[in-house]
Amino acid sequence: MLNKDGWTLQVAFPSLAEIKISHIENLEKMWHNQLAEDSFCQLRSVTISSCKRLVRVFPSILLETFRMVEMLDISHCPLLEEIFDLQETSASGSLQLRDLSLIGLGKLKHIWNKDPQGILSFQNLHALKVSDCNVLRNLFPFSIARELVQLEKLEIERCGKLGEIIVKVDDGEAAHFFVFPQLTSLKLQELPEFRNFYPGKHTWKSPMLKRLAVSDCCNIALFGSKFLKSQETRGEVQLGIPAQQPLFFVEKV
Repeated sequence: MLNKDGWTLQVAFPSLAEIKISHIENLEKMWHNQLAEDSFCQLRSVTISSCKRLVRVFPSILLETFRMVEMLDISHCPLLEEIFDLQETSASGSLQLRDLSLIGLGKLKHIWNKDPQGILSFQNLHALKVSDCNVLRNLFPFSIARELVQLEKLEIERCGKLGEIIVKVDDGEAAHFFVFPQLTSLKLQELPEFRNFYPGKHTWKSPMLKRLAVSDCCNIALFGSKFLKSQETRGEVQLGIPAQQPLFFVEKV
């Protein structure tokens, strides 16, 4: 920003650990794109609520600045379209985000707007709650989902357009295997278009799962006894998945 004499002013908060922002009617962006070098280097917690004009939280140019943020809670921002802009980011490695809560974001299209292809990971994520995000169609880009080794709790409620958890990659009919080794709690509620974790051939494993709550998800087949079934067509045996692949296979629960 410029002062009255035309000099550029930079404000840094090198010791700030927590930010809470709410009910700022005219807020359109959270951060200036040119921050001082040591800005927000100790920031761990960000809470944003009821900011009616906010469209994006973390622009690509600032992802490195907010690498140490561990808790992000965003609610009731009706114009917010994306959380993390990864389109032109130079950040790499792993971010420290542990707890992410997104509630009442009626225009949210993406949590991550691009697959970082393994260059940038969110492998420290422990808990994700998404509720009342009515246009959100999926949660995780493919490469991020493959590295969720610490995810313990996943809750998705009242997201009317959500069809799957993981974005499909363009690899033909390849089958994929997803592992969530620490997932203990899974809640899926009021998801009328939800069908499965992944829209292509896949299996997924969560050996530590202890709590499962599924309700009002009318398009899923919850349990099945086999992953592959054989189909005889003109004397040939073909292997494939059922047209409606169940969410769980008995052998894998």
